[in-house]
Amino acid sequence: MSPSLRLYSGYLLSSLLAVLLALPVASLLGAALVLGWEWWNLDSGPRLWRELPMLVLLVAFFAVAAGGLVALLFGAPLYALLAWKGWARWWSVALLALLPTLVVGWREPQSAGLYLLFGLGTALFTHLFHRHTRLGQLAWALAGAQRVAAPR
Repeated sequence: MSPSLRLYSGYLLSSLLAVLLALPVASLLGAALVLGWEWWNLDSGPRLWRELPMLVLLVAFFAVAAGGLVALLFGAPLYALLAWKGWARWWSVALLALLPTLVVGWREPQSAGLYLLFGLGTALFTHLFHRHTRLGQLAWALAGAQRVAAPR
């Protein structure tokens, strides 16, 4: 395996791990924002306060179920490609999240805003975890470890 391909496979593994970390964080935060907005606009009283934690978890679960597969099969490999080429910036990651949202918005215009919120949150948290934790260094460590371990 070429060193360049080893480095990409390291980036792919680290971006998959970053997506797995970002999915629940972005889903919980997005669900809290959506339900907080609804609560602010509806003024439904103290009954919602008792049910709010379960509602947040329920909405977050559906967000992960709806977008998790897309994030793992589409977002993680493309983010790994961006990171491998050195093009992973917050704006390029936001554009990456916009592509599936446009497809969903074309098919289901009433829920496109929710997909944009959760997709953009997942993409930006993935970038944050990959860029500012040791996950980004994992690709170089894996490529270096395989280079050292290869027979001469």
